[in-house]
Amino acid sequence: MNKTTELEVIPALGLTWSNQITCRVMLSRPKLSTASLENINPPEVTFEPTYRKLKVVFAPHIPQNEIIVYIDPNGIHGAPI
Repeated sequence: MNKTTELEVIPALGLTWSNQITCRVMLSRPKLSTASLENINPPEVTFEPTYRKLKVVFAPHIPQNEIIVYIDPNGIHGAPI
């Protein structure tokens, strides 16, 4: 299967929607080692969390930035450092 790169991204909601927004946020699978995951495991978790990288690609009101987040049944949370 072909891995998606930032250059191959297609707007999920179509061209019209992609032209109506002023900011772009990208959610991707991070390339983390097992040692990295042990350092950011959320406290008191009894299951294996799903990790993603949340990145602000562009926005007129905030700078580009990225953070590792984890997803659980309660929602999306910033991974503790």
